[in-house]
Amino acid sequence: YYNTKKEDMLFPITLPSSSGAFNQTGNAPFDDFDHRSVVLNVGNMTNQGFELGARYTQKIGKSNLRLNATFSKNINEITSIYNNIPFILNGNSNLVTGDTQNSLITHFATGYEAGAFFIYETDGVIQTDAELAEYQMLEGRESANKGDLKYVDTNNDGAITADDKVYKGSGLPDFEIGFNLNWRYKNFDLGMNWFASVGAEIMNGNKAVSYIAGRHPDLINIWTEENFTSNVPNWSGAKGDFNHNGNTDYWLENGDYLRLKLVTLGYSLPKDVLEKLDISKVRLYISAQNPITITSYDGFDPEIGGNVARRGLDVSRYPISSLYSLGVNIGF
Repeated sequence: YYNTKKEDMLFPITLPSSSGAFNQTGNAPFDDFDHRSVVLNVGNMTNQGFELGARYTQKIGKSNLRLNATFSKNINEITSIYNNIPFILNGNSNLVTGDTQNSLITHFATGYEAGAFFIYETDGVIQTDAELAEYQMLEGRESANKGDLKYVDTNNDGAITADDKVYKGSGLPDFEIGFNLNWRYKNFDLGMNWFASVGAEIMNGNKAVSYIAGRHPDLINIWTEENFTSNVPNWSGAKGDFNHNGNTDYWLENGDYLRLKLVTLGYSLPKDVLEKLDISKVRLYISAQNPITITSYDGFDPEIGGNVARRGLDVSRYPISSLYSLGVNIGF
């Protein structure tokens, strides 16, 4: 069990252009942030958690079984921010490469974990004239069209602004579990290593970029007058438009997964055979690395990782490889 406290943490923060630090350029319909950042003592943070490990061994007939399991949980919380400001937007957390105006995701916010997602909530696509008329009454969305993504006015002020962003989790899991199995029966041996992560969220940046580039398979079902029940928004092919901003929950996915990291099945030749061959050991084996991953995540790999500013952001992550091997160990 541990309980640690960090005080006066140094971290680069993004300054709004309204501070006079930099003239903002580009299309920023909601947010007022730019590329300029400074390093400050941003605040205090705590980490509380525990790690458990257990081992079980048992002889069952002519077989020997050994099980190892681990469980870890960490609760991370920002307890205060300098000058009592409500949050700090991480300037290096853009989900869509090159879009630093409408694609920043992670925040430092008091009472939440470091790198928390504060993004716009969406409610499908505008599909009817009645929905369009109602949605166009929101300030900032007067020019919306059918087929556009609907942003939710979460604070009910009649406008879509940065104040409508809401907390949507983070890339930090609630807990992680590891499990190892080793089993021997006569001349056979079996080993497995499983790992599970539960509670993390993922922002699917690869999907967002593919939408913008017009090459994602979902776009086959894009909204049209003839396909008016679709919830795939209109395509413009441009970064920073309302339908493809990186800072909406349209790209948010469950990051839970269970993975078989390694499995090996081996067979060792009996002693009487080894004596005839004048060899001390011959073991034949077949093994597989990462052969199975169980997840609902739509991207290449749910094991995202990343630093505190980019944890849970799947941006151009290379797909994990599976490796299958046949081998022999010989001892003389």
